[in-house]
Amino acid sequence: AVDAAREVVRALGVEYEPKPSPVLAHFYTALEAAALNEAPQAVVDATLPDEERALKRAREQVERLRGAAYGDEYDPDAGAKKKRPPKAAVPETDDEWRALASSAGALDALNADALKGYCEQHGLKKSGKKSDLVARVAAHVADG
Repeated sequence: AVDAAREVVRALGVEYEPKPSPVLAHFYTALEAAALNEAPQAVVDATLPDEERALKRAREQVERLRGAAYGDEYDPDAGAKKKRPPKAAVPETDDEWRALASSAGALDALNADALKGYCEQHGLKKSGKKSDLVARVAAHVADG
């Protein structure tokens, strides 16, 4: 990969060409226009690189560097897939609910629909915030 990077740098090597500062050129153009009561002319920034020309010169070396760094299977357009955390399994039996309630914070990991389902099965009130549902289910499971 290091040798491939060296080849890219050599292919993109730029010879020294003194170019005027675009900021100073704009200043002097505006100063001259103000002195002559004319509209200032647009200044072309010659310091910006010509990316298309540089890529034409070094395309092969860049491809070799990409292959050395990322491998032949690299696809720059493919985004990295984000892994979702696994959903908490909804307990089905009373024993599973007891085991879940005994582990700290496990009931909080369930969504409100799962908690409401438990409340409905056991004739408990289904309304309220999630924290209320968690407390209600925990109390009911503890009473057994």
